[in-house]
Amino acid sequence: MCFPMNKVAIVTGGSGGIGRCTAAALKNAGCIVYEFSRRDIPAEGIIHISADVTDAAGTAAAVAQAAAREGRIDILINNAGFGISGA
Repeated sequence: MCFPMNKVAIVTGGSGGIGRCTAAALKNAGCIVYEFSRRDIPAEGIIHISADVTDAAGTAAAVAQAAAREGRIDILINNAGFGISGA
């Protein structure tokens, strides 16, 4: 990946799998990375904010928290997935 340094990124579902790898790749490319997930599994250089993407108000609050801290959000990776019973 080739990104300018110091871009602020949010990765939903960043505690594992593709989201975790994406968050790490963004960090390694020089981004400031916020990882939103229900589970806090520490990763060096990645900032965790507890958020459940099925809760719109909670997700909005998490985005507001990251934006307030950094002053902007440059990149959003919507990786978190969820299922609906009976779908």
